[in-house]
Amino acid sequence: GLFVVAPKASLVMRSRGRDIVLAFNADTEISGRKSHVSANLVLPPGQAPFRGDLTVSGLDLRALAANAPRYAVLKNVPLIASASARFARRAGGKLENADFDVTAHGDIPARMLKDKILHVRQFRLTGHYDGSGRKLTLETADLDAREARMRGRGSTRAWRARPRPSRHLPRRRALTKARGAANWHAIC
Repeated sequence: GLFVVAPKASLVMRSRGRDIVLAFNADTEISGRKSHVSANLVLPPGQAPFRGDLTVSGLDLRALAANAPRYAVLKNVPLIASASARFARRAGGKLENADFDVTAHGDIPARMLKDKILHVRQFRLTGHYDGSGRKLTLETADLDAREARMRGRGSTRAWRARPRPSRHLPRRRALTKARGAANWHAIC
């Protein structure tokens, strides 16, 4: 499985009115590669919804694959990523909304390119997810690589699962199509 060590970590728990506020901050090593994780959660009493934010900085994607077969596809992807999200969860655990910002730089294997590598100087993806409307909005989707540049934005209704219509088939979930619009501009 995934092997994570936090040689330097702090967890602070305090009260703010009726809420409990948790603050977590850690230098981490995932399979020997360093990154940083911080999180803040505001937990109200009982089963009420909670909110928080999470930041992961300097995550080498190859570290995820080193000891976890689930991420094996990333073992030869020397890409360093950072992500932050601010979110709210409903009672029962469903995601109510989230704002996110993901950046990355490094190399991505790409067989269709002459050098077989996409040299990413900067990738950035920002957006918002609205759980009640099941809508994903990408405010920024930018790629700046040696081989190409791309800028985009768009929105879509999120994929949702529904039971298969036939009672003779196992009760699995089928995905419905995403609907929405996107605006992409590429410069090669």
